[in-house]
Amino acid sequence: MSRPSKKLFTFFLMLAAFFALSQTLSAASYRLWLKDKIRFPYSTATGDTTGGSDCWGWTAPDGTEYAIMGVRDGIAVVNAHTMQIKGVVPGPQTPASYYWRDVETYGHYAYAVSELTGTNQGLSVIDLQYLPDSLHFVGSFPLNLSGNVTAHTIAIDTAKGVAYCERNGSLGQAIVILNLANPELPTFVGSFGPSPQSIHDMFARNDTVFVAEGYDSLAQGSWSVWNCANKAVPTQITRVIFPGAGYVHSAVATEDRNWLLTTEEIPAGKTMKLWDIADLGNIDLRGQYIGAAQRPHNVYPKGNLVFVSHYEAGVTVVDISNPDTLVEVARYDTYPASDFANYRGCWSAYPYAANEYVYASNLDGWLFVLRFGQVGDLNFDSLLSPADVVLALNCIFSGSGDCPPEILDANCDASVTPADIVLLLKAVFNGEPFPC
Repeated sequence: MSRPSKKLFTFFLMLAAFFALSQTLSAASYRLWLKDKIRFPYSTATGDTTGGSDCWGWTAPDGTEYAIMGVRDGIAVVNAHTMQIKGVVPGPQTPASYYWRDVETYGHYAYAVSELTGTNQGLSVIDLQYLPDSLHFVGSFPLNLSGNVTAHTIAIDTAKGVAYCERNGSLGQAIVILNLANPELPTFVGSFGPSPQSIHDMFARNDTVFVAEGYDSLAQGSWSVWNCANKAVPTQITRVIFPGAGYVHSAVATEDRNWLLTTEEIPAGKTMKLWDIADLGNIDLRGQYIGAAQRPHNVYPKGNLVFVSHYEAGVTVVDISNPDTLVEVARYDTYPASDFANYRGCWSAYPYAANEYVYASNLDGWLFVLRFGQVGDLNFDSLLSPADVVLALNCIFSGSGDCPPEILDANCDASVTPADIVLLLKAVFNGEPFPC
């Protein structure tokens, strides 16, 4: 470090000591940016580019992060650090038009379903434990005793080791239940469904299942909550039909299960809604949000934030800490060509990986590995603290450490300078908000 740099370093340490005399909490500012991306083969159907669908994630015991994505040819697994494709497990492809696939994980296994038939049709089971060397395809299994092999979505209750699969009512009862006690041999244990609703998606935790019911026979949008402790006879706890509802596409509870997030995919212009479900006997609609493309798709709550896959708007991040006023705090546009309410762009946005990675999948075959962070939070611990100031000083004056410019550039001038440290000091020690 040169002599002037040492003097500046000492000066900023003195500033830090000064600001520490009046420490308060600063409002958070967030950024979402691209780490890397990769594109898988795609096809064209009725004028649309298709091939990508759902994505999920898995962390290996050694800490390596893997993104898992439904692609045209099957289920792809990608090392999120290096973007190396570790393999693609072939999936069914008939009829060849839209290659919608849905995937989640349980332990070191990935479970995938599709509406298509053919190679590996049914519930595909993939063993991830042999990564990075190889993927091991365990096999594919029918979804019920009648041999049904197609489903649009899967939801896994990881606390109970149970998978729920849905196929819009074509199973007689719309949702089937599979026991994963033997993770390599899923076993049918029951089925249920609020017939005649057109069930679309589920969210399951601790034997409670939240069901997005699409439309019923009267074209009413609704969602319901089910007690599935008895897999042979699940019972409905409550059902919510709300005025003006569109096709209820997803229903996902927060970790504390005090709040439920729903989206309505049809028609365009319907909002993501936040429901107070702390008392299931007194459910209350609180906040609403919609992004630029006017068609939210899937939602992923994480603490007081919700990551929304929003088709042509890409990935948006919404702060729900004030349930009556939902605020978009970050966005990454995975489909910069336009912001229309079309079925193009982002399908899923998985925010639960380590390193603040967010995986986003596009219908046109792109997988994006994004990074999310709070401005100034250089150690990614979700807090602004003196430790972040020390990291910033080291990055600017000695060139050491991992300091993404996206969150160190506090004044948004596209450069990292001592001026950014001054703003960070004010935020950490005096509670002042960042200017942008």
